[in-house]
Amino acid sequence: MMNSLPDQLLHILHQTNGEGMSDKSLREHFSFKYDELVPHINDLLRANRLVLYTQADGALIYKAIEETIAAKLEGLGPEQMLVYQICEKVGNRGIWTR
Repeated sequence: MMNSLPDQLLHILHQTNGEGMSDKSLREHFSFKYDELVPHINDLLRANRLVLYTQADGALIYKAIEETIAAKLEGLGPEQMLVYQICEKVGNRGIWTR
């Protein structure tokens, strides 16, 4: 059994098959522990273990990043991470200058 909140969060997010989980769903799942989870979310974001997306309606979506990919992203700054996320989001449709 996973004891730490970060491990529990990553486990839940990995079970979404890449779809991620909304902030609202995380609040419901972790209920009273959510406030304790927030610093861990920030740590996982800084460590490139989580990605945070904003949907068109403003909802926040958290997605887990596999450890092997996180190792490749280590050391990237915010700008480089943004470029990576854009490229990943468009997949094989190509990229363009924005």
